[in-house]
Amino acid sequence: MKNLTPKNIATAVNGKIITPEGYDADLLDTEISGVCTDNRKINKGELFIPIKGERVDAHDFIPKAFEDGAALTLSDRELQGDLPYILVEDTKKALRDLAAYYREQLTIPVIG
Repeated sequence: MKNLTPKNIATAVNGKIITPEGYDADLLDTEISGVCTDNRKINKGELFIPIKGERVDAHDFIPKAFEDGAALTLSDRELQGDLPYILVEDTKKALRDLAAYYREQLTIPVIG
């Protein structure tokens, strides 16, 4: 994905990067390869965005998403443990904000 680093993501979603002590800060400049909202389909290097539904809260699957290769996650609550994440007010709103930011980076016409 074009120009999608943790720093840019945090700016786009008005979030705060949280990194555990001892975490390699250079990784925060690494380009994120994609975005996924389904932890069962996460690919290595992607951003996981957990969405809370009527029956399931995907925040419960954040550790599994990292096990499967996620580079970073968004969260609307503070997380325990040693995983890097971006704290946001609302993950659904953050997903919309990130999509708008990404669209602004492209120089293609929009149809529809």
